[in-house]
Amino acid sequence: MRSALLAILLCGTTAVSAQSPPTLTLTAPLAEHPEPLTQPSAILELRDGRVLVADTKDRLLYLYDFAKGTATQVSRQGGGPLEYQFPAGIYATGDSILVVDMLQQRFLVLDASGTPLRSQRLSTGGDLAMSIVKLGTVIAVDGKGRVYTESRGMTIVQGKMPTFSDTIALVRWQTIGVRGDTIATRVEHTDMPKMGGDPKAGLSIKLPMQAFVTRDSWAVFPDGRVAVARASDYHTEWYDAAGRMTVAGRVPFTPLPITEADKTLARKATKDAYEQGMKLGTSMAASSGQKMPKIAMEVEEPAAWPKVKPPFAAVRAAPDGRLWVVRAIGGATEISEYDVIAPDGKLVRRVRTPKNVTLIGFGKGVLYGVRKDEDDLRYLQRYRLPQ
Repeated sequence: MRSALLAILLCGTTAVSAQSPPTLTLTAPLAEHPEPLTQPSAILELRDGRVLVADTKDRLLYLYDFAKGTATQVSRQGGGPLEYQFPAGIYATGDSILVVDMLQQRFLVLDASGTPLRSQRLSTGGDLAMSIVKLGTVIAVDGKGRVYTESRGMTIVQGKMPTFSDTIALVRWQTIGVRGDTIATRVEHTDMPKMGGDPKAGLSIKLPMQAFVTRDSWAVFPDGRVAVARASDYHTEWYDAAGRMTVAGRVPFTPLPITEADKTLARKATKDAYEQGMKLGTSMAASSGQKMPKIAMEVEEPAAWPKVKPPFAAVRAAPDGRLWVVRAIGGATEISEYDVIAPDGKLVRRVRTPKNVTLIGFGKGVLYGVRKDEDDLRYLQRYRLPQ
């Protein structure tokens, strides 16, 4: 029961410079794969150009071949040593590929061609919820196999919703669950859900909407460097593999107002996220022989919506060492804009995607986007990486 509920929970405003970097708008992709996806969350390009794709909604792992137009399912859902329950991040390390299986707190290990080899546990066993709390959420694995997690303190009291610390740490683990080093931290207050009722008669949960929250973000590069984008005044910090930090200057940006269309999209995204959390909770409960109680969920909107959006929404590490910062620029238009920041912290260009296309990852000289069609299906696209 506790593990199931935990799955639900887990699921500066002025320009400072006249600097005007070039803006590039992506047009036609180099290729679009014909097989649709429901909710792709992570990709990894293999050495031969094929692409591993994790689909969060269907909870499946695929191998996409652009040359042949084929999509082959990799392994299957299950608890066996070559199976998975919930494939999330996909990372290359040496000659191996690690696929994070959040529900089972382990990696599915593949060879360089995408063939499953074995499973590797993230924790030493025990209660799944406690394992997740101790290690945090895996967000990256670097080329040397070091695992990076986001960890925040959590207090669990029987019969009450968990309470979280406001401090989130980026931890690099030399040995999983045993030896970890904190690289950076951020402060992020989280409004907790309000729970009523009881498991027998049914629970009622009021879920606070987490929309347009100003929060710091970080990304890990394959060589172990880390970039942190600070949202208060939009500047970046760069950590080398030894943990030494360099602070860069502020990045110019124009505040963007929050429109009614933005609010509509935020409501839908929040509802979809919690519904996904419910499905995960049900799955976790079933795997441990428990039964989920009936849960009635209600999303609480902010008492007062912010007037403008945060300077950015997320960050991604590109293989050329640059940081791509996600900046949404229109709720109704479904167009995304990305600030491309060099390792010295300078904004070198901005990149805009076509309508309904979002960036999901990078390959050799290319970037991958996901196009959403009118039926809410997603198609994986390949674009030339802007220089």
